[in-house]
Amino acid sequence: LTHPTEPFFRTETLLFPLGAGLEVQPLSPLQGVLAAPLTLTLGPLVAYNVLALFSFWFAGWMTFLWARRHTASALAACLAGVVYSFAPHHFTYLPQLNLVQIGVVPLYLWCAERLTERPTRARALVAGLVLAAVGLCDWYYGLAAGAVGLVLAALRERAAAEKRGALVLELWHFGACLVVLLPVVVPM
Repeated sequence: LTHPTEPFFRTETLLFPLGAGLEVQPLSPLQGVLAAPLTLTLGPLVAYNVLALFSFWFAGWMTFLWARRHTASALAACLAGVVYSFAPHHFTYLPQLNLVQIGVVPLYLWCAERLTERPTRARALVAGLVLAAVGLCDWYYGLAAGAVGLVLAALRERAAAEKRGALVLELWHFGACLVVLLPVVVPM
């Protein structure tokens, strides 16, 4: 905020002396928005640590919600949340803020399955916005979650082939994601 620049400018700091464009770098816009007020008030070190600690809680909670749909036991869902949250992948990528927010993936799976269970425009919109949040955390996770979303959309379309309006829900689902991600994807 103190030195406003374009988000996708070319910098010589990366890949010196040639430089590199930031459009394909893991910018983590979602984490940047979350970290901005914390960084301004508490400093960058505290902001990073708060986001890293939050990622463990959020990953465990979202996995608990998703696993509870598939298990008859809250204890089993709680165990799934603990295992996912404290997986080696999470600790390995702890220094990279874009890869530490793994909780958005089970959140998207939970939203996408709820959309499959009872398709409504509101659920399609929420699933699309959460898919966009996954993509804004990291584009690797966004591509993987988008592929899962396409498979679930194909299953919903096949199940609702006789119903009209199923395609409209998919447009809400993926359209909401596209509208949010368009300003990031177009410069790339």
